[in-house]
Amino acid sequence: MAAPVVFPFEPNGLDPIVEWYGYLTDVIGPSYEGNEQRVQLRRHPTGAIETSFFSESRYEFQRMTALLFRKHSQIWAAPLWPYATRLTADASAAATSLPVLTAGLPFTDPLGLGPYALLWKDSKTFELVSLNAIYPSSIELAVPLVATWSAASSYLIPVRTAFLEPTVPLRWETPELVTSRHHFSFECHGTTNIVPTVTDEFVVVDEGAVVPGGP
Repeated sequence: MAAPVVFPFEPNGLDPIVEWYGYLTDVIGPSYEGNEQRVQLRRHPTGAIETSFFSESRYEFQRMTALLFRKHSQIWAAPLWPYATRLTADASAAATSLPVLTAGLPFTDPLGLGPYALLWKDSKTFELVSLNAIYPSSIELAVPLVATWSAASSYLIPVRTAFLEPTVPLRWETPELVTSRHHFSFECHGTTNIVPTVTDEFVVVDEGAVVPGGP
């Protein structure tokens, strides 16, 4: 399977980066005794991220519009910019691991989704890497690095595979300044996302106590 298309353009730093997550649950009850049955209907929350971009370079704007025109309908690698972090040491070409502190960073979610990360220096210097395992102080790669990356001048950013919205608004603020807003909806993985309603997948609450049978 082909790797997703990287959207390498940095947010403008002025407009907020917005993340959405959607959950699906059902609450049955309360019964005469006051009990509730809480059923998780979706194994994995849906999600999206929206960022703003601006350019005072017509060349940079042309690069972005050309990329959107050619790759719009494909699966994208959407960087989670709020979680960008530095490597703890330089990483050499052909290395099979990255030295980085991973605590609190969503390189993968609870289901292990999100098998990519992005090494990024600027919109023309980046490398999408496939993840094999996550450790507290390093990330094991599925494929060796192509380039050498400096800890002082580059970032490592978690990535989610995503689809770009059908319409991408582009706004000419002046003849030299262009702004845009991009909304990426995270890819839904598989048809088993909906949890079947079975007895061992709900929580019964009785006067504040959680009865065994749920998380």
